[in-house]
Amino acid sequence: MTQIPLFAALLLNNDKKTKNKRPRLDNPFDKPLYKRIRGVLEYTMHHRFMTVAVFSALLLLAVLSSGKVDNTFFPDFNYNQCYIEYTLPKGSSPEMVKSHLQKITDYFSTWDEVEMVVSSHGMTPMRYCLVRGMMTENADNYGELIVNFKDFETMQKMRPILNDYLHSEFPEANSRIRNYTLSLLATHAVEAEFTGPDPQVLKNLSQQVQKLMFQNPHTDKYTICDDWEPQAKTLAAIYNPIAANRAAVSRNDVSNAILAATDGLPIVKIHEGETAYPVRFRIRDKNGNRIEDLNDIPVWSTLPNIVGAINQNTISDLFTGVTNQDELIKELLTAVPLSAVTNGVKLDWEEPVVRRRDGTRVIQAQCDPIPGISPAQVQAELDLFVSKIELPPGYDYQWVGESEIKTEGLRGILSYVPIAAGIILLVLLLLFNGYRRPAIILLCLPMTIIGIVPGLLITGQPFSFIAIVGVIGLSGMVIKNAIVLLDAVELQLKQNSSRHLAVIDATISRVRPVVMASLTTMLGMIPLLFDPMYGSMAAAIIAGLLVGTLVTLVFVPILYSVFYNIRIH
Repeated sequence: MTQIPLFAALLLNNDKKTKNKRPRLDNPFDKPLYKRIRGVLEYTMHHRFMTVAVFSALLLLAVLSSGKVDNTFFPDFNYNQCYIEYTLPKGSSPEMVKSHLQKITDYFSTWDEVEMVVSSHGMTPMRYCLVRGMMTENADNYGELIVNFKDFETMQKMRPILNDYLHSEFPEANSRIRNYTLSLLATHAVEAEFTGPDPQVLKNLSQQVQKLMFQNPHTDKYTICDDWEPQAKTLAAIYNPIAANRAAVSRNDVSNAILAATDGLPIVKIHEGETAYPVRFRIRDKNGNRIEDLNDIPVWSTLPNIVGAINQNTISDLFTGVTNQDELIKELLTAVPLSAVTNGVKLDWEEPVVRRRDGTRVIQAQCDPIPGISPAQVQAELDLFVSKIELPPGYDYQWVGESEIKTEGLRGILSYVPIAAGIILLVLLLLFNGYRRPAIILLCLPMTIIGIVPGLLITGQPFSFIAIVGVIGLSGMVIKNAIVLLDAVELQLKQNSSRHLAVIDATISRVRPVVMASLTTMLGMIPLLFDPMYGSMAAAIIAGLLVGTLVTLVFVPILYSVFYNIRIH
């Protein structure tokens, strides 16, 4: 409103060149192209109800075909890099993890398609890339490899080869090759979450779903797992409550003693800058070595055994000097061997991690689809069978993963759509001072689906989160074009006695600005068409705007003639 008039006055001032020339009296719209457009408009306005029916049929066909569009909410990036999560069972030695990582690195480096391999032990390396999940807690049994390839296609070709090697050479490990994606809150695209009180029942339900996942032909078999870690070896002390009560030793005292004699009892964390160093209390023998016989582990009571150690004789000896204060304190705080308060120690297996949500135990059966298959399709196929699993009382399941992220994302976007639609409707009502022209504009918006669905199908792009944002932006462009055309119709009606000629002349006069505005937008979207993140948005805008331009120049005049009962005789 300011710059365009200013530069037009400066750059398009042709008074000196045209001072001695006669003004052109020919009609600028009297050209073959505009004559053809006029003929199309006259024909469609003469058969307006048939034209409306054709557009409605095309809209219905597009809606029915939308089921064939890939609805992956967060598509993977086409980086030439992937990362591998490698986890051994709890209790595995760090030396074993380190040797495995070195062996994997050496094998990957033998392939010419692999350009670089970087390994990290214990946690995810701190990197600049945020489009991935992070393993931020130190874990001696965890390792990670970042592998660079020549290009994305090479990585896709090498992925099954590397998967076969990892699972054949290291079957005891849980290894997984992952691409970079915006889906950061879920570790897998398809996740069935069960809730309930008993961990063993949850484990059985998860195994049933994993069996169904293995039977589905569209799942990546190497990604099927649950979110609980593999069972780990544990020392189980058989607590003797009668003997422990005499020594005033609780179950927690026994647990702390075993932990201090093995991995160490966590006491405090010391921070040096942003790095936290844990401090552990460890019990060792007089030579500084681990206690070999677990039955000899000393167990201290949190509360001294006053009842058993202090009686009338003890008090008498203390007053007479037979026993001094230091000897009494030593007797009160003397540890007892583990064998005195337990019936032995055995090696057992247990779940090292039992996850909870809102205080309730949960487990997720997880998998990823094979390339070319959307997570929504795999989830729909699995749900046909998962919904038939009989759940015990107190147990429930729901689909999480990408579907949960999609629901939350759509809720965040669509929650503001009614407010935006209300503001747009209010502006249109104030602009046109009536309801018919705003209704014409709003009826044009669904017609863009006629272009969006074929555009996504032809380009193979998914209807992703970014595509939804593009469709919302496309609505604004279509509304703007329709307002420009309807405003021109009002101007022509004031100058033309024939209403149908006024509509046609107004449409023809706005062909160039509408087409040029749409064309420049579509050309600007072409570079994004091949981008893995913004390609779906570009395809939706280009195809939708292409059909939206046709809707503006054909469907809007038809609706105007219907709403205002304009006929060609």
